[in-house]
Amino acid sequence: MTEGLIPPQVFEQLKPELVSPLVVYLASERCQDTAGLFEVGGGWMGKVRWERSLGMGFDPRAGFDAEDVAAHWQRICDFENAAHPADNIEALREMMANLQQHAG
Repeated sequence: MTEGLIPPQVFEQLKPELVSPLVVYLASERCQDTAGLFEVGGGWMGKVRWERSLGMGFDPRAGFDAEDVAAHWQRICDFENAAHPADNIEALREMMANLQQHAG
């Protein structure tokens, strides 16, 4: 997938064998993590967490368009006081709250 985008000498170092130790550990009984997203490549690995701006809720019944998005773009992209959802359920809370707020 990344071949042609990365210099060949670097691409050669992105071997599955450099990812499999993490996969084996995650599948082992010693690993206590039950969820996570990891960036892995070239012998480097790190856990990634979600970070989300506080965002902007629009009324889905009233509709909104690209101009509305543009008008609120700064707020949509403002990471001050960002949220760090720990899982998908937590990540959906803002969307569900917005739908409830605008329910008829």
